[in-house]
Amino acid sequence: MNSDEENVKGLVEHALAQQQLQPLAGQAPAKKKKKKRSSKKASDACENVDHGCFADCCVQKGIATGFEEFYAEGPLTPAEQAEEAELYSPDKSPRERLELCVDRYRQKRRFDPTRTKIFSSYLSFGGIKSPNPNQNQNLNKQIEVENANDMEEAQEFAGADTPAVAEEEEDDDDVEVDFTYVVRAFLAHHITRKLAYIYTQNLLIASELVLNFLRYIHAHRALPEYSADIASAIEVAKRACVEIPRNRMFGAAVPGRWNLACSAVFGGYSNGLWVDDTAENGGRPSWDDTVPSARSQQNMLKLSEARELLTNVLGQDALSAMKVKEEILLTQVVSITKSPNGGLGTLTLKPWHYEGMAPQETSVTSLELKLENSALEHAYLSMHIDGTFHQLDNGLWYFDRVTGVTPSFYIEPADDDDEDYWS
Repeated sequence: MNSDEENVKGLVEHALAQQQLQPLAGQAPAKKKKKKRSSKKASDACENVDHGCFADCCVQKGIATGFEEFYAEGPLTPAEQAEEAELYSPDKSPRERLELCVDRYRQKRRFDPTRTKIFSSYLSFGGIKSPNPNQNQNLNKQIEVENANDMEEAQEFAGADTPAVAEEEEDDDDVEVDFTYVVRAFLAHHITRKLAYIYTQNLLIASELVLNFLRYIHAHRALPEYSADIASAIEVAKRACVEIPRNRMFGAAVPGRWNLACSAVFGGYSNGLWVDDTAENGGRPSWDDTVPSARSQQNMLKLSEARELLTNVLGQDALSAMKVKEEILLTQVVSITKSPNGGLGTLTLKPWHYEGMAPQETSVTSLELKLENSALEHAYLSMHIDGTFHQLDNGLWYFDRVTGVTPSFYIEPADDDDEDYWS
């Protein structure tokens, strides 16, 4: 396992263990008062802490950013309760209350450059703006971080993205928002297809950030009339924190040695890429720059080993089988069966289409694939796999090109460049 896979696996294990870990204290360590110099630094940190200070004096002392796992705000004082009751008065429109909540949320969190960009994109995607984006204390104070250039870029990005709602007056009485839909579309489609975030850590940060924000709205009852929808959106974001890193690990593990062997011997993308063992390169493929996810697996398998693997599993007559079908399909996982002896398990799929898409024109109703346990351990029910699937005349299915692995809540907006979900 390479270092990237180890990092991603750590993220997966971290996400799966969230419900079992003990809450973090989220409190600054006790300040030492032995030295006058140390006391001054502690005081400086306290002066800036409410404005999102990212100086060493705050970071090294473990002051909470608000994004820590199981971070919990303290109970509101009577004065704060009265302030929020006025701030989120039902006399104000839902849009106005949400925009005020966004502004208050920004003041209560210490954003780093990555979270700033992601959060601004999320707001822009949903058609939300902050009432005072240029007066955001968090962003102003964060310019003091060591990587000032990145922070300035993030601030410019936020300022440019935030005013995403039309400037003309709108009648908010008829406005409705679908929190669940926006979260699904943003985390499953927009952030990867439009913003081109590909690293698992950034995708996980995005999921956790959206979850953190939704929990803030829910806890402060800024939009009580949308409580059920917000609770549903929270569940989607929680699933994203687990499913997105697992998608990354599964994508790195497929198609696997078995399916590559089938493709090379019976026909598919790998057919012809391997030479005989007696030829140059020792039976290994002569290419190095295509299909990165499959390259390392393929370079480990000689053509004679592929044939041996097939006959060991299917019997001596296995090599006489002929390919009779090839289809490019969007599929959904319906069952997962791991091998008890660590060999090949089975992954059962069915054709699938996302909301708003016409069903695929295919006669296939179910596909049962053989797959290594090392890949199956990352699969989960309702995971979506897009790829090229092949069937032999003996009924066996295999796949060799995986073009997409998407979460269970995947949805593809018709046109997320122009859509305002507050309409």
